[in-house]
Amino acid sequence: MRRWQDQLERAQVLEAHLVDQLMAARQELYSIGYLALQEADSPPVQALEERISRLERRLNEVHWHQFEALQRLNEYGLDDDSSQGL
Repeated sequence: MRRWQDQLERAQVLEAHLVDQLMAARQELYSIGYLALQEADSPPVQALEERISRLERRLNEVHWHQFEALQRLNEYGLDDDSSQGL
């Protein structure tokens, strides 16, 4: 039971970190704006788009781990109030 609570807490911390990184990367791409559209095949723009894609995949993995931990905790009959937004 404690294992799933720990996993949920770690996933919540990692989620916040990944969301911050993802927002920063998207903001960077947005700030490039029109240039990013014109230079979509340039290495810096491609690297930024790949970074965003990796962050999105990692965030999805973290959400899956949160879901799994919540399911396990529910099997034990525990509800975590901090996870109600998931």
